[in-house]
Amino acid sequence: MAKSPFLLIGILVLCCWTAIANAEYMIYKDHKMPINHRIKDLVNRMTLEENIGQMTQIERSVASAEVMKKYYIGSVLSGGGSVPAPQASPEAWVDMVNDFQKGSLSTRLGIPMIYGIDAVHGNNNVYNATIFPHNIGLGATRQMIKHVWLVQRAPILLTHGLTLIQTNVNIPQKYGNLSEANASPV
Repeated sequence: MAKSPFLLIGILVLCCWTAIANAEYMIYKDHKMPINHRIKDLVNRMTLEENIGQMTQIERSVASAEVMKKYYIGSVLSGGGSVPAPQASPEAWVDMVNDFQKGSLSTRLGIPMIYGIDAVHGNNNVYNATIFPHNIGLGATRQMIKHVWLVQRAPILLTHGLTLIQTNVNIPQKYGNLSEANASPV
């Protein structure tokens, strides 16, 4: 009878040792490894479905934690006017993006998603955010662009926006569209 706890402890130690010995080292999760080694390791582990999903960007209105996990979606975009709710607060945005991210991180490889915001004129999707005129109008002032970016940056980062979609057609071309340009001299 006295030997049975020792036997049980021995079996438990053996099981733990076996689990540790069988744990797979994942280079792509090792932040000390060079980035090119991490990328190669991750891409080699991905299935065709995971590759396709990671190259896909979907609109916020069709995204959910379940969609992110099921289809391995790599990026979500809030285009102009795409909001989680009318007059959504920054907290509502953070909760929404965190929910999408939880879905992405719960996949087999745990690849985080990228969230993009169309904030060319300020983060106009967030209620009460500062809005700016078209870039060509700002460019005409020749001084405002840097200040505008600094003002835009904080609300975007506060709502977990990781990318900023902005078109800059800076050099006028014959019959070109300059409505989104920052107006640079020719």
